[in-house]
Amino acid sequence: MLRARIPPHALRSEQTFVVHLSGKMTNDQGGPSLQLLSDLAAELHSPRDQGLPLFVPSRNDQDSPNSHHLLVHQIPSASSSTSTSVSTSASSHQHQRDLTVSVGGLHTHSSLAGHAVFVPNPACSSSYYLALYRRLGNLIGGAMYARANMALSWPLLGWKRLLGEQPTVDDLREVSGHRLQFVLEQAQCTREQRALYNSLPEEEGVWLYWSLQDVVGHEVSLCRGGSTRRLRHEEQADWAAAYLSALLDEGAAQWRAVREGLLAVVPAHSLRLLTAAELRMFVRGASDYSVDHLRANLEIHDDLHREVEWICEYLEEAGARARLEFLRFVTGRDCVPPQAEEWPFTIGVQQHYKYLPVAYTCVSTLYIARCADREEFLRRLRFALASCSDFELG
Repeated sequence: MLRARIPPHALRSEQTFVVHLSGKMTNDQGGPSLQLLSDLAAELHSPRDQGLPLFVPSRNDQDSPNSHHLLVHQIPSASSSTSTSVSTSASSHQHQRDLTVSVGGLHTHSSLAGHAVFVPNPACSSSYYLALYRRLGNLIGGAMYARANMALSWPLLGWKRLLGEQPTVDDLREVSGHRLQFVLEQAQCTREQRALYNSLPEEEGVWLYWSLQDVVGHEVSLCRGGSTRRLRHEEQADWAAAYLSALLDEGAAQWRAVREGLLAVVPAHSLRLLTAAELRMFVRGASDYSVDHLRANLEIHDDLHREVEWICEYLEEAGARARLEFLRFVTGRDCVPPQAEEWPFTIGVQQHYKYLPVAYTCVSTLYIARCADREEFLRRLRFALASCSDFELG
């Protein structure tokens, strides 16, 4: 998909491309295209050995407070307040990622709680990979014109880059929270603590140098000879500033390529109307929805109110994952469209009671069979949601 030669101007339409699935009877009026964009987003977030290597999990999804570069606070002579500070920071950061904001029945997360956050792979810096990042920007722009959504689990720092804004140190909390806390603590070390750290054997893991490992483990020097230059007390402030600057610049070339591709489709003056959070919501959509919101947007045909209420009760009880599975089954989307006009569902009746639920994703229509038994009805629904996430499997 990223290698397809689609002119950027051709993406400025309500349906930027038509999908034909080989060997399947599909007529793309929007549903297959939505599923293709969902599959593309899922592949971008796959392990590097299974999909495209363009994005990798952020440090927050790799590091822990006990990883090798955070062992300084465990040294006996370090103050107890330092240890408490690290622990408290990790706890408050997790609370921040779990913060949920509800807007009009749609749920969006301040930091995509429950989802890994992905950042560009700094190793993908060749002209070939940068061209793929630009093509991805083209597709994001096309999705915006088509009012489609792509479930891209990117940090706010990345969306700021797409708008041409400079991220701040505070934005690092979403991608490198433990590392940020560690650097800030090291900048406050006393001369005695630094002398103690530098006097211990290197295998204790407390020596610091003018270098860091990027998100994929490659060493990056903060100055000439940084990998062998040990940190001294009088250099702590400069070292911290250089370290944080390197964290902020990580992936900047890749974000810039995505922005270039996006601007080839969406005019810059249009993007300037959005904040980074609004752009993320516009592209990604919401991560959950309330069942009351679903009820308000249903068009129920054939007097199926009892069966529809069973569906709503099940989705209320089963949680966010089941609600997104239901959304994907009926619409082909992996995320909730923020635009109200994209929301209405239609639920009709099937002619034969033995049929499993059938969805027509192009028109967001679900057909269900009448059923006198609630448990049997929900058994069929659960089977359909779990087994029929592709076309023509219902």
